[in-house]
Amino acid sequence: MLPYPSGNLHMGHVRNYVLGDVVARYQRMLGKNVLHPIGWDAFGLPAENAAIKNHTSPKEWTLRCIQSMKKQLQFLGISYDWNREIITCHPNYYRWDQWFFIQLYKNNMAYKKQSSVNWCPKDKTVLANEQVINNKCWRCNSTIKTKTISQWFIKITDYAEKLLKDIDTLIYWPKKIKTMQKNWIGKSEGIEVELSVYHYNEKVKIYIDNAAILMGGKKVVHYRLKDWCISRQRFWGAPIPTMTNKDGKIITVPEDELPVLLPKKEIHSQLDSLQQYSDWINIYDNQNVFKRESDTFDTFIQSSWYLYRYTCPRYKNSMLDANSVKYWMPVDLYIGGIEHATMHLLYLRFYHKIFKDMNLVNSNEPVKKLLCQGMVLSDAFYYISNSGQQIWTVPKNKTFKRNTDNRIINAIDSLGNKLIHAGMNKMSKSKNNGIDPKNTIDQYGADTLRLFIIFAAPPEASLEWTEKGILGAYRFIKKLWNIVYYYITHYDNNKESNKISKNNQESLKLMHRTQKIIISINNNFENKQTFNTIIASIMKLTNYLRCAMKNSECDHLVIKKVLMIIIRLLYPFTPHVCFILWRELNGPGDIDYAEWPVTNLDTMNKQKKIIIQINGKLKKIMTFDNQTSEKYIKSQVLAEMNADSKRAPASLTKIMTSYIIGKLIDSGQIHPNDLVTINKDSWMLGNPDLKGSSVMFLQPGDQVSISELTRGIILQSGNDACVAIANYISGDQNTFVGLMNDYARQLNLKNTFFKNVHGLDIPGQFSSARDMAIISIALIRNVPREYQKYKEKEFTYNHIRQLNRNNLLWDKTLKVDGIKTGHTKSAGYNLAASAIHDKMRLISVLLGGSICTRRCPFCNVRSGRPMTIDKKEPEKLAKTVIKMQLKHVVITSVNRDDLKDGGAHQFANCIAFIRKLNNKIKIEILVPDFRGCGTHALKIISTFPPDIFNHNIESVPRLYPQIRPGAKYERSIDLLKKFNTLYPDIPTKSGIMLGLGETKREVIQVMKDLRKSHVSMLTIGQYLRPTRQHLPVIRYATPGEFSNFKKIALDLGFTSAMCGPFVRSSYHAKDQIT
Repeated sequence: MLPYPSGNLHMGHVRNYVLGDVVARYQRMLGKNVLHPIGWDAFGLPAENAAIKNHTSPKEWTLRCIQSMKKQLQFLGISYDWNREIITCHPNYYRWDQWFFIQLYKNNMAYKKQSSVNWCPKDKTVLANEQVINNKCWRCNSTIKTKTISQWFIKITDYAEKLLKDIDTLIYWPKKIKTMQKNWIGKSEGIEVELSVYHYNEKVKIYIDNAAILMGGKKVVHYRLKDWCISRQRFWGAPIPTMTNKDGKIITVPEDELPVLLPKKEIHSQLDSLQQYSDWINIYDNQNVFKRESDTFDTFIQSSWYLYRYTCPRYKNSMLDANSVKYWMPVDLYIGGIEHATMHLLYLRFYHKIFKDMNLVNSNEPVKKLLCQGMVLSDAFYYISNSGQQIWTVPKNKTFKRNTDNRIINAIDSLGNKLIHAGMNKMSKSKNNGIDPKNTIDQYGADTLRLFIIFAAPPEASLEWTEKGILGAYRFIKKLWNIVYYYITHYDNNKESNKISKNNQESLKLMHRTQKIIISINNNFENKQTFNTIIASIMKLTNYLRCAMKNSECDHLVIKKVLMIIIRLLYPFTPHVCFILWRELNGPGDIDYAEWPVTNLDTMNKQKKIIIQINGKLKKIMTFDNQTSEKYIKSQVLAEMNADSKRAPASLTKIMTSYIIGKLIDSGQIHPNDLVTINKDSWMLGNPDLKGSSVMFLQPGDQVSISELTRGIILQSGNDACVAIANYISGDQNTFVGLMNDYARQLNLKNTFFKNVHGLDIPGQFSSARDMAIISIALIRNVPREYQKYKEKEFTYNHIRQLNRNNLLWDKTLKVDGIKTGHTKSAGYNLAASAIHDKMRLISVLLGGSICTRRCPFCNVRSGRPMTIDKKEPEKLAKTVIKMQLKHVVITSVNRDDLKDGGAHQFANCIAFIRKLNNKIKIEILVPDFRGCGTHALKIISTFPPDIFNHNIESVPRLYPQIRPGAKYERSIDLLKKFNTLYPDIPTKSGIMLGLGETKREVIQVMKDLRKSHVSMLTIGQYLRPTRQHLPVIRYATPGEFSNFKKIALDLGFTSAMCGPFVRSSYHAKDQIT
């Protein structure tokens, strides 16, 4: 932490610091070395303005505020290592700011130039682009003016590509923060052209990011990110260590003269900058006159490296002690608000990149996990004065009246003013709705405040301050206090024993519950960090204990054991109370040095049985240890008919490859940045096995990082990347295949044997659905960093951009986050899909089975002899829809020409079951053409009609024989027309794909035919070739063409038209009907 020393803690501070303290105390109890330091961001404009207002110096004001806040933090019980405290306005700290700047200047990373800057007229200083929000100053909300002055800049743009590229490695950072940084860096590729100005002998450079609209020009990469302006025209900041001679040449201050101190004269009125202090500005050396730089550093200079200084705060030989930095960095958990996304956190990453180049750190990034805490809200009130002003009032001395929902309907203050309740707002001075932490601590104690802050909301969510919540936290602490003293006064607690009666069922029941709660809390601490649910679990265990104490059959030693477990579980949250209660129960030593409760009690049943069902049928009863995580047990096996039958795995072999890569990275045997030299064996033209298969387009002699090759394997299904990885890790492909089979044995894959590294068809290579589920679970659990890459949608290598071959990722309705799909002639269509819903991993199954009775050359669904219809499928589908709380569902199926009704009964039954459970859900069906039984099928569907009837026309009549063998254009048109005749009030919908050789005129004619059949909704998308065995893309339609087709469709009378490259039949289905 590095707070600005305002002098008073507010509840936002309390929440941030308590969250960090909870984690620090927990990790110490696990026996880890924990660095939990504090410092003060002491320079800056607020301190300068406050000093002027209070007629003192900024230094005196700042140091006084630091002492005040330090005392408040100690009252709150935050376990900071005060020996590592740093103060950024201290010369011992900012001398290294100056030293580092000189190194940047010497290496052409810092420069000064005349520039148009953002000028705040109120604060009289320059603002960086990141500090301007909607043309207003981020601090005082004044309107910004443009001013041209000489400024110092640091070349952050030299690191733009590194900063952008490595964002994807921040797997434990919030997605929103990463998106904000990507957008701020703003990479785009386009062309730069020089255009002559008419009537002037000058040229203007113009950058165009849509190179398609112009021919010629120079290809350039453009970044929205600008160089960092670090000059500030104020007194209270670290002086920039440069000066100019009489010729205007810039000279850096000699390093042995650092630090450059501020003038000893202190400011007592608002002055522009150090320029006012002529005796400080002018330096006389013999007959030479030099002028000091009058600007001071932006305070983000100090806050961009304080994390590193915490590792060696008293180190005097250099800016950082490399050994200390490498031991402690990167930071395991950083807690901070989202407002730092494009300023502090970006600058912090920038500094880290420079430190990496200086060999001061080992990691690529400074922070492993980022937790952005939510705001603290409280009720805000105002009244309208006689002059019409809006006056915000403090939250005390008010009389409220509430309705039956406990909502405030009117309020009056002590002066009789009728108040208007503005709802819950962020605590702020402007709205007068802040709560002083000191008052709460004085009334209820620090632990009550800590407990409420944690329990009231998850860390990332906004927290609503309520007096009721504070009282609830206070009552729970009081309850635990009373339980301990009841035990002390009623039970003999002097006898100590680790033995627990195995025959005492009440004791075993209590220990069993305790064990389960400890496991749950451990999982929450390590993975979720929703600390409010941890408190809920401790409260639950406390209630169990209280009930057990009323039961005379429960072993007294068990009661004490559980009581001491509760105190240790609660200690990170309420350390003061737990310290006292631990001593009262004669706990060994101080609780500050106690260990976290373990879960190896002998009284527990060791195993539990889990019943596995596939398609509603019992397949297996599996036994798990009680400690096995819930996620592991709930991961579900995706199986086709027989989960253990041996099949050609196709690209699913690559799951094993990425699993091995992850394990070797974790063990330190390889590193993601290791460079692999590509040989001829990994070249698609040099290896006949790779001909016609999916590749990453590697070239002999290329040097490619393991990180890039891994993405090539996962996203691009690159068989050449598999060969390159195998050669690098094992020396040759055969040895790596042996390694794959070794891991298969370790994971107990009973029906798996690998014969090549890439999964292309080869006799004797096989796996099973169950085995692939097991390796998928191992991938998710054991190497989560590798699994994160399966979510990425695209990857570019050697200027070739390829989309993730797992098409399921693109359907947002499925919520699939992995793993792989694959297809070969022998294997057919294979997939291993994974998605999370309601904390469980679910499987998405294609309605009607995965085998289609037709073989359309544009479609990637496996064809052949289909499976038997699952009669329980409609009921299971309906329950899943209800469970997922869907409001609009699209039901589709493959062609089932083998059935007399074409699968119509299955559609009708699905609709019926969903309607039975919830008749408000909108149901859309996307049906095949019901070849030979269209009229019969529509009559069946009419028994339970949908809300939308959808049948894709797919293409133009001329291309049907080539694209849709077995289908007829007229049959599809007639199907849509007949349904509209039966149900004129139910909208019909159809879709067209572009890119297979159709003409614009033909597409428009299809649109007219659909309108004649009264089709009201249309989707038009780009055909994308699933594999090399499918029809090639003739051309890619431009965004302009899609926009034009949309306009034509609406002009023809379609009520809705979704047109774009990635538009599919179910694209924004809910939006189309609404």
